Amino acid sequence: MHIFTNAAIDNIDSKNKQLLYTCKSEEDSDNAIIHSAIQLLMINNIGDKPASITIYINIARNTEQEEIILLKESKIEVSNSLVIERVINLQPNDSIYLQAEKENTLSAFCSILEVV
Repeated sequence: MHIFTNAAIDNIDSKNKQLLYTCKSEEDSDNAIIHSAIQLLMINNIGDKPASITIYINIARNTEQEEIILLKESKIEVSNSLVIERVINLQPNDSIYLQAEKENTLSAFCSILEVV
């Protein structure tokens, strides 16, 4: 079975990484998700100055975790958006985090296909 879901952040934090989405594991759900695919990730500059975004992926395997930077300090001009239209595949317990350069400048939206 395939389920589409969305995730969003109105104002991306600049002091800490902010969780956008975690692929649920068997323990989190009635239906075990075996795969999540982020189909679209959009970061919008809602502020009045250019701002940068960093996107992190936390890969969780058993008791080990590894963090990778998917995109580092990518600048987004005022009233513009950064759009990633390539699939980002996540396995159970993997997460995607965002961190803005400045407060009150960036928002995010993503569309996710969950395979259960």
